[in-house]
Amino acid sequence: MSRLALLLVAAATAAQLASAAAPAARAAHYVIRSSSLYESITFFQKTFGMRVLRHEENDEPCPLTCNGEFEAAWSKTMVGFETEDKAFALEVTYNYGIDEYDTGTGLQSITIAVDDVDAAVAAAEKDKYEVTKTEAGAAVIVGPDEYRYVAVPKESLKKGRAEPFVGVSLAVADVAKATAFYTEVLKMKTLEGKGSDKVVLGYAADQVPITLTATEGGKAPEISQWEGRNAFSMPAELVQSVYKVIEADYSHQIIHEMQILDEKLGKLFIAIIRDVDGYEICLVSSETFDQAVLEAADFQEPNWPKRALLLKETQDALKAAKASKRGMKSKGADEPFTVGGFVEKLLHPEEMEESELHFLLSGFGMGFIGTLLVNVVLIFVGGSKKAAKVV
Repeated sequence: MSRLALLLVAAATAAQLASAAAPAARAAHYVIRSSSLYESITFFQKTFGMRVLRHEENDEPCPLTCNGEFEAAWSKTMVGFETEDKAFALEVTYNYGIDEYDTGTGLQSITIAVDDVDAAVAAAEKDKYEVTKTEAGAAVIVGPDEYRYVAVPKESLKKGRAEPFVGVSLAVADVAKATAFYTEVLKMKTLEGKGSDKVVLGYAADQVPITLTATEGGKAPEISQWEGRNAFSMPAELVQSVYKVIEADYSHQIIHEMQILDEKLGKLFIAIIRDVDGYEICLVSSETFDQAVLEAADFQEPNWPKRALLLKETQDALKAAKASKRGMKSKGADEPFTVGGFVEKLLHPEEMEESELHFLLSGFGMGFIGTLLVNVVLIFVGGSKKAAKVV
């Protein structure tokens, strides 16, 4: 082989090695909400065999609205099968003082491969979760907070796939438009389907893709805080180039502008945006993120007794705030009566004090009885007059 040929082979090999060494973009985790963290964690452990990867408590709302648009202390629990630097996970966010979440119509399901579908079904049914089996040997399980999970047998996965998370399914108004955003802006690939009703997109076949399914009649999906957020880890250079396109062509879809945070392990590039249907997306630089989440993994469950105290403190604070609000209202009880004020109360009965509601209902009741008695008397008197006239 000539020297030139050897140099060409060496150059090609070096390029391949450099390409292999370069961090690739990937789906990192999906954020969901929880109204009862203990129930959520127990469900994932017993039904799917997941484990807690790391947990953190936060006294203040997340400045990047990781906990949603809630002004509350909150916690974040990462659950999955392997560490986040190399595998997908779920980020379970809990907001203290929030008892329930309004479900949307966008997030359809999260598919997870298990060793034994029947065992997963049995565990879910034992805890009274709704389960529907499919003809394909899978099972749709409605877990805590109404999230739907599809359990599929691991043998159904493509040979060599190690990632148990199979995919996240989202409803979109226009599959072609949504596909264009993810492929042209976020640089994903079309993995399956090119029709108008359904398409599977991702960065690589062995990762966790998103499935976009068309809504009936092209109706826009209802996106609520319950829908959470999809997070993607990618090289800092790609985060910056994607964000430039967002700034230029989709500036109205920026939730939080790109920030460069000086972390212990390096600079972290992060931006929060929306896709064309309104789903929230987190873009984070893999060089620092992947190392940070690996270092943070301690596999420790939340401190449940401490959380119980925090929850009680939150509930007491909410009760005190409510009582204070009632006290402020009662202070204005001696204010002079005005027609405008009376009408305002009638238009907003939910803001009335219990005593005011009782008084109002009593007034209406007495008025109704009085009117009824007057009508009875008038009928009687009228009847008597007619009788006298006849006589």
